Amino acid sequence: MWGKRNSDLQIRSPTGWREAIPFPWFGPSPSGGESRGGREGIGTHALSTLGEAGKLAAGYIGELDVCGNSKSTIRHYAYALGLYLRHLADGSVDFRHVEYKDLITFLQALRLKGNRPATVRARFGSVASWYEWLKRVRVVKDNPCDMVPAIKVDKPLPQFFTEEEMEKLRKAARSYRFDRKRNVAILEFIYASGCRRGEVSKLDIDDIHAGENAFATIRETKGRRDRLVILDSPSFLKAWEAYLPIRARALAKWERPTEKAAFITKFGKRIGPNAVYDVIRALCEHAGTRVLYPHAIRHSAATHMLNNGADLLDIKEQLGHKSLSTTEVYLHVALERRRAQYRKSHPAAGPSSSDDTSYP
Repeated sequence: MWGKRNSDLQIRSPTGWREAIPFPWFGPSPSGGESRGGREGIGTHALSTLGEAGKLAAGYIGELDVCGNSKSTIRHYAYALGLYLRHLADGSVDFRHVEYKDLITFLQALRLKGNRPATVRARFGSVASWYEWLKRVRVVKDNPCDMVPAIKVDKPLPQFFTEEEMEKLRKAARSYRFDRKRNVAILEFIYASGCRRGEVSKLDIDDIHAGENAFATIRETKGRRDRLVILDSPSFLKAWEAYLPIRARALAKWERPTEKAAFITKFGKRIGPNAVYDVIRALCEHAGTRVLYPHAIRHSAATHMLNNGADLLDIKEQLGHKSLSTTEVYLHVALERRRAQYRKSHPAAGPSSSDDTSYP
């Protein structure tokens, strides 16, 4: 197991003996980590330049695409494999004859670049999946990643707004800047639907069906699984109706009558995921709430539904989770909330007076 002892990595080797490998796994990252714009990895298009291993990696990435994985997933796999193959090339290591130490030094290199433990695990998981594919196509006999024990990383509970904070944020959105009607509609849509910011960006005008029994069709989400989300929120429907004339005027001004995007910029173009992020952050600052991110509103929607009696399966379908275990994290959030309320309100949970109590 990956353990914690003086910031070293305590693991069991394939032969059974234990060793402490210096590894800055826990604590602050040695550097600021990989920046989104300055990564040193290799994209899908360049994998094939890394010899036979690169061509095989490119073939695997192609299969991921055919199997319906999202573009984001494919990019992350390609990036991780690019890092790994460059690491092997720097050490003149053949991908067919990788040893235990080669994998450990790869993990060390990732961490020393400032990656968080969860990111390191994800990168290594991409490599392990590639080797499983190589086994299936009979390029290698065994998966060398099996030599490395599972990387255990504590998963923090999702951050979310309380219902009071959410109401404060929604009120602030209605009085913010010239494009406030669009921003109100975005905020209300995320809160009503529990959608991701990428899904908000991809949403087309025809995907939203307002009126009685309102819903939206979320297309090509994670794993390319379309789903229907319920939008029976009077606040969203009101915000949507107020936004539509603003959208129409912007499209007329910039002569873009065929634009399909539901949410657009002031120049009449589809709003991007980063712009959705900026909208929510700016609204948080304006409202004076904690400055969180669009995904926190998704977490808030799920948590508030659960707190008010929604079934976990219904929340799973609304959020588009593949597995119920992913949705179950909100049970822990609700439990922590109950625990906090218990400690605050139950007399027995207050400052203990048991020291003054004697028992016969």
